[in-house]
Amino acid sequence: MLLWSCFILASLSCIVATAAIWSCVRVRKLLAGASARSLALLSTEVAELTSAYELLSRQQRRLSQRVGMREAREKKHENEEEAEPADDRVARLNKLREIARAKGFRL
Repeated sequence: MLLWSCFILASLSCIVATAAIWSCVRVRKLLAGASARSLALLSTEVAELTSAYELLSRQQRRLSQRVGMREAREKKHENEEEAEPADDRVARLNKLREIARAKGFRL
């Protein structure tokens, strides 16, 4: 049984080593066709795409903040409309001040 498990492990090791060598050779063949110029163009294109992505990300963030602020202003405006009128508020404050003065508070 021990011999059998050692044989299986050795076989798997050989298969994995063969796959690794084959992958390495394949990658080297693919990279051999790439010149320094094409790699430089690829690098430039990646840099441009990264820059464009960052710009779009900033714009999207700014627009979402703008929409959020607009919604907050609309909600605030709706709350102000639902609030009691200014005359009622002033009258209520004056009443509270009179009560406070009657209890001896200085205002």
